[in-house]
Amino acid sequence: MTRNSLGSSSGYCARYVRKGLQSAGYKFDQQRHAYQYHTTGQMKKMGFTQVPSADAMKNPKRGDIVVYGKSRGHNSGHIQMYDGKQWVSDFRQKTHLPWSHAASGGVFYYRDMNSQK
Repeated sequence: MTRNSLGSSSGYCARYVRKGLQSAGYKFDQQRHAYQYHTTGQMKKMGFTQVPSADAMKNPKRGDIVVYGKSRGHNSGHIQMYDGKQWVSDFRQKTHLPWSHAASGGVFYYRDMNSQK
């Protein structure tokens, strides 16, 4: 996934993360908007467990996923995955925060407890 990511956002985080999950062998219903991976239960259907934010941010694991709900200026929300070194979506993020302002639509952290694909 990191290899295919861009230097800056293209606005297609859901597409890039979807392709990364599919290449890792996960099966799920494709969603148009990033926030829908949380609201439709797709993360849980893939076997991911929602984890406390403090744990995910202090000690992210390879394959962790964060879904941001839709918020002002970001109607599709955001989805990103930790590659073991950095957070990646459609772009290689400098920090775990995709935007310079707080996300008002909620932040949801997921980890596949059964596998480190």
